[in-house]
Amino acid sequence: MGKSSVMLGFPREVSGLAAIRTLSAHGVTVSAYDSDARSAGLHSRSLASTHLLADPEQYPDRFVDGLLVAAPQDHRPVLMDLEGAALDAIARRAAEVREHYQLLIPDYETLEIAQDKARTAAHFVSHGLG
Repeated sequence: MGKSSVMLGFPREVSGLAAIRTLSAHGVTVSAYDSDARSAGLHSRSLASTHLLADPEQYPDRFVDGLLVAAPQDHRPVLMDLEGAALDAIARRAAEVREHYQLLIPDYETLEIAQDKARTAAHFVSHGLG
């Protein structure tokens, strides 16, 4: 059985801290990344490692490049991200990112619909949903 590990992105809010604590309490090795060194989640004692990456909104390719460098060499952790711009950057290069991580995000087209309320509503209507 392989290692159970998660790489968690942008744990700035209470939900990020809760995810770190809950996963760690269940024996999962958790690492985290952010583009802001002041991110609350990066200072959790429950983390195995932290990574400071480029801002995905300003530098999406540099962000993904950093994420690939931060990947462990001996296994593919689950990648969870809590930031819209990061999800977008990851989804655009999903094939490359999947070589290093197990992704918990939808494909790029689905993500674009989900992140836009008007497009989500139009998608529901086009499929006969109110």
